[in-house]
Amino acid sequence: MGALVEAGKISREEAGDLYRTAFQERSRTRRQYENKRVKEVKAPELFNKGVQNPIFSGPQPGEKLVSFQAVGFVGELKEQMLDPIAMANNLPQLIVFQDDGGASIRGLYDLSGSLSSIDLQSDVDLHVSLILLSDDPVAFEPYSRIFPTLLKNGIDVIAFSKEGREGPGAYGLDRTVSQTFVLAKDGKVVHNFVLPQGGVYADPHVLGGIADIIGEKRETVQAWLNQGTTGGREMRRR
Repeated sequence: MGALVEAGKISREEAGDLYRTAFQERSRTRRQYENKRVKEVKAPELFNKGVQNPIFSGPQPGEKLVSFQAVGFVGELKEQMLDPIAMANNLPQLIVFQDDGGASIRGLYDLSGSLSSIDLQSDVDLHVSLILLSDDPVAFEPYSRIFPTLLKNGIDVIAFSKEGREGPGAYGLDRTVSQTFVLAKDGKVVHNFVLPQGGVYADPHVLGGIADIIGEKRETVQAWLNQGTTGGREMRRR
């Protein structure tokens, strides 16, 4: 962590967030706060509403998802060549294209907790792929302790893009942004969300997009997310 701070890749505050995520037993107070925080689920069409010059990254609504190759980064699929689109087998799908910025990794931890809660309540299986973007896979090693938790909580695949920081060539990703969320159903994009700097918590509009592609009301999903705490969730059903 110290090396990343000194290199200017992450701030001291971001390093603290990552440390507390990796060593959860040392962050009980923070987790208790997060468990009490009310999570909102907002209409996806309101994302960037009123923004004069929105940033576009990745395939847009109505476009068909194109297969691409990635290399498994952790878990049972480590070092295996994968096609995340084929793996979804036409299920509702969320693909997160993620750079090596520290702050947005923290947001993925919060998102995975929400995914786990949704999975426990929904009858629809959502396939989630996290595609890491960097010209050097070593850039993600500082976050290696976080990834097993993401897999346990609701992310199905964590893989490294073969095309490096640019990501799949056919996807037209903007390399200046930290996160691009692509939500699809029946093989076609339904929603696209670009978070230039990422965020500490799951974006409410992204959660609204998830509610949409699994066919649930936003109010229903919001109620699911605010039942009890985010800790101790079961593993994803199959």
